[in-house]
Amino acid sequence: LEASLMKSYLNGYGVKDIYGKKANSASMYVYVSAVFQEMTEDIKRKIAGTFGVEDVHFHTTPFILFNKIQDNFKEEAVMIVEGGEEVTDVSLVRDGVIQEIASFSRGSNFLTRHVASYFKIPLEEAVSYINMYSVDHLDADIKLKMQKIMGEGLQEWKNFFGQVMGGFYETSFVPDK
Repeated sequence: LEASLMKSYLNGYGVKDIYGKKANSASMYVYVSAVFQEMTEDIKRKIAGTFGVEDVHFHTTPFILFNKIQDNFKEEAVMIVEGGEEVTDVSLVRDGVIQEIASFSRGSNFLTRHVASYFKIPLEEAVSYINMYSVDHLDADIKLKMQKIMGEGLQEWKNFFGQVMGGFYETSFVPDK
């Protein structure tokens, strides 16, 4: 388990250090995620054997991203959408605490595989097509096909994102921005 104390309150007041203090009430927000111990131990052994580093920590992508950008939030509630290569993670944050995280299996590699399958080309070439499409450097015929393919792929991503949003509306809040 990965666990981190995100925010704590004693007697209704936010405090950074909760230890050794007396209080009538305490509230704590903890971020917890699970990883496979066998996998992490194997990675630790390989890092120690290769680099000689013993102190290795594991964190999930949504938590790392949240920690890196949380000081940039001025709003009470924000949504963080991180589109990775294989997975898109959506995090809802309120008052500096991750309230909910949802993921779906559509990332940038999904589009790459979609393009490769359509044109029956290797993945590396599909990446090149996508890059050329993004800077408008394709022949007119291929550009039209790419518009169709990219539109289909992005629509599928939007459908998954819409399902995540619908789940958030049912169980939680969704920020205005």
